[in-house]
Amino acid sequence: TAEGLQVLSRDWLGQLIQRCIEQGQVERLNFAGLRDDRRAVLVGGITILFAVLKTLNVDK
Repeated sequence: TAEGLQVLSRDWLGQLIQRCIEQGQVERLNFAGLRDDRRAVLVGGITILFAVLKTLNVDK
């Protein structure tokens, strides 16, 4: 990777999904920089991205 860039991994997405599940409700999600109007679509977007990486057998 280029210096200073972070890598998006399937592992990290899985952990993020787990954190969302533990909150129980979308209204309880509390991530730095997450606007209220984006909470409802966050989990779906993360889940879709995770599924795409898994389907394509891409780890990061």
